[in-house]
Amino acid sequence: MLKKVAIGLGAFVALVVAALLAAPLLIDAESFKPRIATAIRDVTGRELAMTGPVKLRLLPSPVV
Repeated sequence: MLKKVAIGLGAFVALVVAALLAAPLLIDAESFKPRIATAIRDVTGRELAMTGPVKLRLLPSPVV
């Protein structure tokens, strides 16, 4: 019984890690540029100019 639980838990963890690794490939990070700029303007009242590409990374730590 314990062996089945361990296998199930291991499979679940493997699926979560695989999803976190695949997500940046499936999500278009460039589409967040206007949203980020609008949110910064709303909070600070200042315009934000983002040059260069936007990258999304979830592992080892979340980064936009």
